[in-house]
Amino acid sequence: MGPRACLGLQFALRESTVLLEHLLPAHTLAFHSTPTKALYGITVRPDGPTPATLEPPLS
Repeated sequence: MGPRACLGLQFALRESTVLLEHLLPAHTLAFHSTPTKALYGITVRPDGPTPATLEPPLS
């Protein structure tokens, strides 16, 4: 990272994660297509893009 690394980077990443943890449960993801395969590595992820739309909560 070096001597000019941002001191707040880890805080900002954690803060954005906490914010998403609180905001996303109220919304619904609508997937436009589903992946056909999975890529295996350290984690399992879709093989290719997975386009989705975040729909607002029902009121």
